[in-house]
Amino acid sequence: MHYLKSTYESIKLTNTEYDPKERIDELTLKLTEANSAYHTDDAPIMSDYEFDQQRLELIKLENLYPQFKHENSPTGKVGGDTARGFRKVKHAQVMLSLDNAFNNEDIEEFEKRIKRFLGLDDDYSITYVAETKLDGLAISLTYMEGVLVQAATRGGGDIGEDVTENVSTIGSIPKRLEGGPEFMEIRGEVFMEKADFEQLNEAQKVLIDKAKEEGKKNLP
Repeated sequence: MHYLKSTYESIKLTNTEYDPKERIDELTLKLTEANSAYHTDDAPIMSDYEFDQQRLELIKLENLYPQFKHENSPTGKVGGDTARGFRKVKHAQVMLSLDNAFNNEDIEEFEKRIKRFLGLDDDYSITYVAETKLDGLAISLTYMEGVLVQAATRGGGDIGEDVTENVSTIGSIPKRLEGGPEFMEIRGEVFMEKADFEQLNEAQKVLIDKAKEEGKKNLP
């Protein structure tokens, strides 16, 4: 598992009097709870920045004190457990997550890894295409003979949730592809634009107000 070397090295373990086992236990519990709240319950309990910093601190501590690392440490997991109520789906290939980059050193380290992986010289110039990262829900779409047969969330990386029925209601996702291969898997991000989000909130508010009025009518 890769992590950002320069950011990792910038994490300072300033408190030299702490018990490393207790700190590892504390971070493991906090990050596990944060993962579950974010990915399973859709109710974040800490900011992305705070999560990243604590995760990098835990990685550093686990490397310094491997004897205290938990078997199910959150540093080795991607995403969260599948939510109750959805059928579980095993991904054909593990669905990974992108690392963060916080500064120029992180970007330079990323390019070095790319060149090593591709077997390129250090002075080789690579052209990149960059796009805005949308913070939505990672999704995997499986097409057979051009027909959408399954949609699944990332889940824990190897096992996700079957959301085919839900995804079928999204108009921008094609249910059939003309001229597609026999088998194709597409991975991307499902998100809601702000205008649609505000419209949904208004619709929900109307329903809630209506339910309240009905409730008042039924009071003795």
